[in-house]
Amino acid sequence: GANFSAISESTQIYISDAVHKASVEVNEEGTVATAVTGISLVALSALHTPPPPIQFIVDRPFLYYIRDRSNNRILFIGEVQSL
Repeated sequence: GANFSAISESTQIYISDAVHKASVEVNEEGTVATAVTGISLVALSALHTPPPPIQFIVDRPFLYYIRDRSNNRILFIGEVQSL
């Protein structure tokens, strides 16, 4: 697991949510890209069991997209060509 000791005294925490926003602006003057990421951490307790981890094996190029679940719109599409 990850070491979050620099941001929390609890040793029993996990990432409950991660949000990433990316923006690309292209005009006559050039291209500007910005991105920001927010992560929510939650302390584990006897009352709350974290979801099981999702195993994702990256062993070849792939495409991905980020979709808004509330309206099913694709917000961002990306491609990983080399690992």
